[in-house]
Amino acid sequence: MDHLQFDSRLSARLREALRSKYTMIRGILVMKSGRLIASEFRGGISADTVVPVYSITKTVVGTMVGVAIKEGLIHSVEETLADLLPDYFDGAGDRRSRSITIRHLLTQTSGFDFDFSKTGALAWRIGDPRRVLREKLVSPPGKAFRYDDCNPQLLIHAISRVSRMQPYDFAAKKIFRPLGVGDRRWSTDENGIPNASFGLSLSADDMAKLVSVYGNNGNHNGDELLPREYCRQAISPQSDGGYPGNSPYGYMMWTSTESHLHTFFGLGYGGIVAMGVPELDVIAVLVSDESSGLDKINIPRRIISEVVLSSLR
Repeated sequence: MDHLQFDSRLSARLREALRSKYTMIRGILVMKSGRLIASEFRGGISADTVVPVYSITKTVVGTMVGVAIKEGLIHSVEETLADLLPDYFDGAGDRRSRSITIRHLLTQTSGFDFDFSKTGALAWRIGDPRRVLREKLVSPPGKAFRYDDCNPQLLIHAISRVSRMQPYDFAAKKIFRPLGVGDRRWSTDENGIPNASFGLSLSADDMAKLVSVYGNNGNHNGDELLPREYCRQAISPQSDGGYPGNSPYGYMMWTSTESHLHTFFGLGYGGIVAMGVPELDVIAVLVSDESSGLDKINIPRRIISEVVLSSLR
């Protein structure tokens, strides 16, 4: 990672904020114009330490969809899941499920019924997403945001089908290796299908590279990784969003306004954040203590607005 010039004032403010207010944050790095300007880590980890990133896994899945569209494996976000996985629809369940598109899955507006309090049902829904297609929808596809861990799982199945590759192999070849990300752990089921909702482990440096692709309109080192229009839509509000990010939602990531600036970010359990601020050409990644859980998931990212953006404007 290139160093522009460390911002001593920003670093000092971050250290103080970590010590006095944001004790749940284990580390943060800040990049501007592609170069590292601040990095504060503690508790035996660094920017290169690989940690579970939980729901930022969804952002990687969204990136995989963009690659599949660029390569013509998926025609567009308007293609239906029934077109890509016709054998997953056996005639049972809600007929409206056949109109679910890739866009609906990316934006968490598929209409499936999912409740975070019913964690016991999560394992079978992720392990065999065909079963969710037999459930009755709680809203028409595209109508309402409902954060559902089965949406990225269905996307993974579609990508595996159209690419004829195992999902991790597709991600490694098309995303990780071009970005300079090494082999990473991605938990899988007995059939080798990854947990697309929260099964991936990455480093803070890895997450910064991923965010940079969207900040650079899909390009990395002069090569097109994702279609420009796909990136624009991905980081723009596609719905009003809701729980747990309490922000508008794009394609497998959240969007918000921080300090009057448009931002987009992946958000993982405990408050792991990988955020881009296009107007300032800034990327901020922070790793938080897992014990923060879902209840405090949105607290850590406040340091970006209160300290990082206020220092760089």
